[in-house]
Amino acid sequence: MKKFYFTIILFGLVSNLFSQERPFRISLNMGQQNLIGINLEYVTKLMNQKFAPTIDFSSLSSIENQIDYKFTFVELGSNYYLSKNSNKGGYTHLSVSSTKFKGTYQDYHLGVGEGETNISSLNFKIGIKIGNKFFIRPELGYCLVINDPIVEVRYIDPSSTFMITILEQVPDFFLSGVVFNLGIGFSF
Repeated sequence: MKKFYFTIILFGLVSNLFSQERPFRISLNMGQQNLIGINLEYVTKLMNQKFAPTIDFSSLSSIENQIDYKFTFVELGSNYYLSKNSNKGGYTHLSVSSTKFKGTYQDYHLGVGEGETNISSLNFKIGIKIGNKFFIRPELGYCLVINDPIVEVRYIDPSSTFMITILEQVPDFFLSGVVFNLGIGFSF
């Protein structure tokens, strides 16, 4: 968590070196990969005000298929605006993301087990920012998981107190494939 706060502070300090009218954007994003979260963006003067570093964050808990899990999603990347005016229009997006997954598994024979993993991915998206001060921003892209999305689930056998490890795949929602988001936010 300290790294996250350090990144936010560093992002803010570097951002003050560059300025334009309403360069900051904050939005609530909903969609595939992050479910629901916050997006921060800053449009710099680099590349004629077309380059914008971004950060996405979400943290949720859920129960699916007898798995009680919590995940934390952090995505660092950048948007490159295609139009002359970076306040609206189409853009491309390139980012890396990290999803920390921690689950409690229920098994009829083995009882309760726990496991966790960190899923890293490379993301390519295209999007369009519609509006200026208040905006909506649909995005469509592809997520490529870099590492194995496998969780080592450790069960303790109650009759013998031996530890049993079973390899499980994370829920399909976190795997490679098409990603989409819809963001609603404002610029300032």
